[in-house]
Amino acid sequence: MERKELDEARIQGQAEISWYMFSFVDSMALKSVVELRIADIIHCHGVVITLSQIASCISDGLTSRDITTLVRIMRFLVRRKVFTVHHSSKEVEWKKILEGGSFSHYKIINIPDLLSIIEAKNEIPRELGERPNAMERIELDEARLQGQAEIWRYMFSFADSMALKSTVELRIADIIYSYGGAATLSQIASCINDGLTSLDITTLSHIMRLLVRKKIFTIHPPSDGGDPLYDLTHLLRWLLHNSEQTLAPMVLMENHPWQMAPWHYFSQCVKEGGVAFKKAHGCEIWDLASKNPDFNKLFNDGLACTSKVVTSVILLGYKQGFNSIGSLVDVGGGTEGLISEIVKAYPQIKVNTFDVWICFDNL
Repeated sequence: MERKELDEARIQGQAEISWYMFSFVDSMALKSVVELRIADIIHCHGVVITLSQIASCISDGLTSRDITTLVRIMRFLVRRKVFTVHHSSKEVEWKKILEGGSFSHYKIINIPDLLSIIEAKNEIPRELGERPNAMERIELDEARLQGQAEIWRYMFSFADSMALKSTVELRIADIIYSYGGAATLSQIASCINDGLTSLDITTLSHIMRLLVRKKIFTIHPPSDGGDPLYDLTHLLRWLLHNSEQTLAPMVLMENHPWQMAPWHYFSQCVKEGGVAFKKAHGCEIWDLASKNPDFNKLFNDGLACTSKVVTSVILLGYKQGFNSIGSLVDVGGGTEGLISEIVKAYPQIKVNTFDVWICFDNL
């Protein structure tokens, strides 16, 4: 592949890894909707309802901050097409246009990323209360089945994130890389097993099969007719632990129980206000980092790896700008990952980093 194609493939791989890293958010947002009984609220109001009406049914006297959390949940699920949203004023305008054009029957289809799409037919409308015909019943049944399939998909989206996390924890990308970019399941298993425990190769095969379906791995039969080989893809290269640019620490951080726990409190935040992290752990994130060295390291390592990725792009696109800089201050610089990369490329720059003290404990 040409250099440009390789770079594009790596960028696409990074985007895909980020997608699966945060797939669990789909499941958490869906869970919040069920806990808040939003579907029931909309149904009770006759299918169409405003956000303020939903909020008033969830709890009395929601603050603006609580509404913001609800807005984020709803906006996210609109993008996933679990909900649709439309502007009623636009419907009124379209209604006038269509009826003025002698369209006696029309349907407005609401799409999240567009204002509206109109299907119009010059037909006699169905009388109110008339039952759907056989064809319409089939269409309704198919729509319900499709809806069920979509709900199941989002319900189990967390499995993508967990499988990705397992891949990082087991260092599968590194193992395949050590075999020259392709390895059999038994070769991967032999490198995972330390000889002290019996490895469950069935569970390993389930993880690999799921990630092959997600195209994080590819699999092909070898020319000699032996066991199938798992290949190191451009996605998988982002999970190499010892790579200069890796997302492995970020995957471990975002999918750790410490970071996952706050997502279970989103519906509670809508009802009561407050910060999800504090509800889950009883303290703010910086307080937990100061009390728990393991969490502090996990958090800093996760942010540092993304800083390297971002910094490489900054250095590439801002070459001339750094030549004229004599001093640089990084506010909220954490463990100095970003600013240290800049200094490596431009050693003439004098730098200072400001952050809360716990970020520097392990430096």
